[in-house]
Amino acid sequence: MTQLPIINDITALGLLALVLVLVYYTLNKLFRILTEHLERTIRRQDDMLDLLARCLDQKSAIKESFSDKND
Repeated sequence: MTQLPIINDITALGLLALVLVLVYYTLNKLFRILTEHLERTIRRQDDMLDLLARCLDQKSAIKESFSDKND
């Protein structure tokens, strides 16, 4: 019994479509993971900048406390 050529073509196209869908979902998931990681990193850097700015605001008070102990 011979197979119809159209069935072979549909099977190949179906497999190709399945592979393309799987690649699409994999790349989508990967980019979502990378985006979330980048957002967390940026948020951490912003928090660090805020802490450094607060430390800079208190710089004179820290200098005075050290100069009082040395005198």
